[in-house]
Amino acid sequence: MIVVVADTSPLNYLIQIKADHVLPALYAHVFVPEAVVEELRHPHAVAAVRTWLAHVPAWLLVRKSSPYPVGQRRAEFGGATDQAVAVAGISAPGKVMAPGRAIAA
Repeated sequence: MIVVVADTSPLNYLIQIKADHVLPALYAHVFVPEAVVEELRHPHAVAAVRTWLAHVPAWLLVRKSSPYPVGQRRAEFGGATDQAVAVAGISAPGKVMAPGRAIAA
């Protein structure tokens, strides 16, 4: 099973260009940490993105990020990206890929 965890930017831009339909076509579910939803709902976010979030689609699964498991190094990318890596680590321990490198024990 492929576990897909999204950060803010991919969702933001796919929604803006009206291409968000590709995600459920490719993946059964896309996990996002709560911080991603908070960033997308920010008052300075594009109105179309905030409107899209009024009805979160069933394929988008919002998860709380938990502290990193013992022995797992923190990604330190910042904010929602760190939380996305944490959500991925919980969903697929030992197999987490982040931009440019693996983040697993």
